[in-house]
Amino acid sequence: MMVVLGAVVIALASAATGIPGIAARGVLVAVLLLMTTPVAAHAMARAAWQRGELMEEEDGAGCMHLPR
Repeated sequence: MMVVLGAVVIALASAATGIPGIAARGVLVAVLLLMTTPVAAHAMARAAWQRGELMEEEDGAGCMHLPR
Protein backbone atom coordinates (compact mmCIF):
# COMPACT_ATOMS: atom_id res chain seq x y z
CA MET A 1 0.00 0.00 0.00
CA MET A 2 2.80 2.40 0.84
CA VAL A 3 4.40 1.89 -2.58
CA VAL A 4 1.15 2.89 -4.27
CA LEU A 5 0.94 6.07 -2.20
CA GLY A 6 4.59 6.88 -2.89
CA ALA A 7 4.19 6.29 -6.61
CA VAL A 8 1.10 8.49 -6.75
CA VAL A 9 2.87 11.29 -4.88
CA ILE A 10 5.86 11.08 -7.25
CA ALA A 11 3.57 11.22 -10.28
CA LEU A 12 1.56 14.15 -8.92
CA ALA A 13 4.63 16.14 -7.88
CA SER A 14 6.28 15.66 -11.25
CA ALA A 15 3.09 16.59 -13.09
CA ALA A 16 2.74 19.72 -10.95
CA THR A 17 6.02 21.09 -12.31
CA GLY A 18 4.41 21.61 -15.70
CA ILE A 19 7.54 20.46 -17.55
CA PRO A 20 6.62 17.56 -19.85
CA GLY A 21 10.00 15.80 -19.55
CA ILE A 22 9.90 15.76 -15.77
CA ALA A 23 6.26 14.69 -15.74
CA ALA A 24 7.02 11.81 -18.12
CA ARG A 25 9.92 10.64 -15.95
CA GLY A 26 7.75 10.81 -12.84
CA VAL A 27 5.03 8.74 -14.45
CA LEU A 28 7.64 6.24 -15.70
CA VAL A 29 9.11 5.88 -12.21
CA ALA A 30 5.64 5.42 -10.70
CA VAL A 31 4.70 2.76 -13.27
CA LEU A 32 7.97 0.88 -12.78
CA LEU A 33 7.51 0.91 -9.00
CA LEU A 34 3.96 -0.36 -9.29
CA MET A 35 5.08 -3.16 -11.65
CA THR A 36 8.25 -4.33 -9.92
CA THR A 37 7.30 -4.20 -6.24
CA PRO A 38 4.81 -7.12 -6.34
CA VAL A 39 7.27 -9.19 -8.38
CA ALA A 40 10.07 -8.59 -5.86
CA ALA A 41 7.79 -9.40 -2.92
CA HIS A 42 6.70 -12.62 -4.60
CA ALA A 43 10.30 -13.63 -5.31
CA MET A 44 11.31 -13.08 -1.67
CA ALA A 45 8.27 -14.96 -0.36
CA ARG A 46 8.89 -17.88 -2.72
CA ALA A 47 12.56 -18.09 -1.72
CA ALA A 48 11.57 -18.10 1.97
CA TRP A 49 8.96 -20.80 1.31
CA GLN A 50 11.45 -22.99 -0.55
CA ARG A 51 13.98 -22.63 2.30
CA GLY A 52 11.32 -23.67 4.81
CA GLU A 53 11.38 -20.40 6.73
CA LEU A 54 8.73 -20.14 9.44
CA MET A 55 6.09 -17.48 9.01
CA GLU A 56 5.53 -15.05 11.85
CA GLU A 57 2.08 -14.61 13.36
CA GLU A 58 0.56 -11.44 14.71
CA ASP A 59 -1.22 -11.53 18.05
CA GLY A 60 -4.09 -9.28 19.05
CA ALA A 61 -1.77 -6.52 20.26
CA GLY A 62 -0.05 -6.24 16.87
CA CYS A 63 3.14 -7.97 18.09
CA MET A 64 4.92 -10.45 15.85
CA HIS A 65 6.00 -13.82 17.26
CA LEU A 66 6.99 -17.22 15.94
CA PRO A 67 4.27 -19.87 15.73
CA ARG A 68 4.25 -22.63 18.34
